[in-house]
Amino acid sequence: MRFNTGNPVEPDGSIDPRDLLDNAAIADLLINGPLSEYLSRLGVPLKSWQGIMQQVTDHLIAQGYESVYLVYGAGVIVQRQTQLVQRDGELYRVMNASDVPLTLTGTWATDSPKLQAVGDAALRQEVQNNTDPTKGSAIVGRSTVVVSSVKDLLSQSPLTKNIFLVTGYYSGAKVGGGRFLWAPTTQRSLHNGGDIISPTVPFSGLQSDIASFLAGVGETAPGGTGCFVRLVEKLDPWMYGAVGDDVANDLASIAKAVSRLGVISKTIDFRNQSFYCGPITVNEAALFTITEKDNIRVEGMPKIRVDNQLGTSPALQYTSIFEVIDSNDPYIECHAISDSHDKSAPRGPVAVNFKNVSKTVRGGRVVALCEKGLGAFQTRRIKDAAIKRDPLDPTWHGVTYEVEVVDCEYGVRLVASGDGYQGRIKSLRAGRSFFPVGVNNHICHIDSEAPELISDVLIKAYADNVENIVVFLNQRNADGAAWPVTIEHQNNTGDTSITNIQLYLNITGRVNSRVFVTGETTKEYVRVGSVFNSSGTLQTSTTCITDNIFIRGAPKSLGVVTGIRDPILNLPTATTNPGRIFVDFIDTQRTTNGFTIINGGIFKAKAAGSLATNPARVDLRDCYPSGGTFFVETHLNANFADNTMANSLSRGDLILLAMDSAGAGSIIGTTSIYSHARGTAPTVTFSVVSGTLVATGAGSTASSAETNLCVQPLGGRFI
Repeated sequence: MRFNTGNPVEPDGSIDPRDLLDNAAIADLLINGPLSEYLSRLGVPLKSWQGIMQQVTDHLIAQGYESVYLVYGAGVIVQRQTQLVQRDGELYRVMNASDVPLTLTGTWATDSPKLQAVGDAALRQEVQNNTDPTKGSAIVGRSTVVVSSVKDLLSQSPLTKNIFLVTGYYSGAKVGGGRFLWAPTTQRSLHNGGDIISPTVPFSGLQSDIASFLAGVGETAPGGTGCFVRLVEKLDPWMYGAVGDDVANDLASIAKAVSRLGVISKTIDFRNQSFYCGPITVNEAALFTITEKDNIRVEGMPKIRVDNQLGTSPALQYTSIFEVIDSNDPYIECHAISDSHDKSAPRGPVAVNFKNVSKTVRGGRVVALCEKGLGAFQTRRIKDAAIKRDPLDPTWHGVTYEVEVVDCEYGVRLVASGDGYQGRIKSLRAGRSFFPVGVNNHICHIDSEAPELISDVLIKAYADNVENIVVFLNQRNADGAAWPVTIEHQNNTGDTSITNIQLYLNITGRVNSRVFVTGETTKEYVRVGSVFNSSGTLQTSTTCITDNIFIRGAPKSLGVVTGIRDPILNLPTATTNPGRIFVDFIDTQRTTNGFTIINGGIFKAKAAGSLATNPARVDLRDCYPSGGTFFVETHLNANFADNTMANSLSRGDLILLAMDSAGAGSIIGTTSIYSHARGTAPTVTFSVVSGTLVATGAGSTASSAETNLCVQPLGGRFI
């Protein structure tokens, strides 16, 4: 019950106990009561705590201004207090609800008393906006603006104070995004759709339109400035719209990314993903070219798949996936694969191609794999490749490689460029695992399974000389292939040399050797010193030199023909420059054609036919300038097919000879240790010609005759 005394408050407040009781009850209602206001003991309405909270809530709700502004001007009608009026960049609201609706006069002096600047209130609302790309973080200085795609980036306000974070190149994608800055002075003509993006190049946001966008098709302000510039540490193809699903054609995106190597980054990373790059149709037209950019890296082993639509003429057509021109010390990884391979007309992709055009370069590392293509890795000299190398001609020095091929023409091919290389090759059903042409100073380890062509290793002097090649060949199950190793010349000038070749062979399971030249079965393991002209016709040369060939490692399986083991060596027609072949096996040869075969310190030669017209020759260059004492064993059989050795001669001689520094010399003395003859005994005479011991004879003139000559040095300066 209230007393309601009505006692005045002034001057010192009521001291009536009844007023104290009324005030206590009223205070309890103001704090805990459900109504928004209550009467004081004098009948004055007071806001309760509930009323104050509601008032604050209503005020906060009232600050939710509408996002569409009215532009200040005469006749503009403000219908609600939540509508804002924009004038000179500032926002205003109607102060009193009683003035709504308010028709503006357009005269600021008249209208301003009824309007109140709201500034930061609208700003807070804009900062909280997470749907409009022009609001939210876009209006906060030095903030990060997050957008979902490159297409959305194009509509951003061009502010230098922001960093723009693109979550993916395409909407919904998780790759290809990155951080961008607005560069107001960057020419829009530099647009490339990846690291420089002009906001005035139209883009649908679809991968099907990526090539046009990357090329800047439709640029509406080609002479303008201002672009979004990507912050890049390491390139990747997704930055330029690649998908990397092995279905979408990513050729344009990868090409654009590769073109930026050495410009904004030294490295491009493919993250071990697969990419489809469409058909290849033009011979020697590379997909991705890197020219005169030193120390670049292509990493992440990209698997590049193409459709092989190359022609069959000329032979060996190819398209390089990565072609590196005149660039020092590149590092390239690539896995190339095509949809088809025809070993009868080989063509297809080459994973990595190093090319010399204008200068000599050094260094490099290649890790490559090729399936159903032409090859994994090659180096080519373009300038004067068909003529002998001039010391000033460009070449590539000091590359290491590790490659693998499956169903390809070759693993590694080096054409007139590439000195000082070393590497490893793993091949399955390759035509040629290793194919060095006119290069020097190589070490190559080969693991070959089921090779399919003429020679697993083909060492060729085309126009340039070849020297210092070391090959370790592990070959298994060569079914229908020809020689595991061929060493040959091919040119019209006939003046090339092949010297200091070392072969370490481990060959097993070789069957069904085929016929390469009519009437000539390819049972041998190493073909040495053949000479062809530029058209590929076998010929006799008087000037080509093949010398110091070292062959180690006897084959594990040998064919048998009519009870005689097949020869390991296939030697060419006699030349005037026969060299030496060092072996650690016993071989069967009808003739060594002027070559000297050296086995364990024993110098051997064999001549077919009459010694009078075709003498046996043994190269003794290691024995001059002084000469020495030699034990010479000669075996002559009048008919190599007659195992009864009728009309044969076997003799052993001690020969003392002298030679000067030019190899000229003479026989000082000959002592016959033993001599055995059957039938008519032919005669044998020894002489020294240009450092070569020559055995001639008479009395055995049949074309079927053969002569074996074995020479062992016994004394002199040699041991």
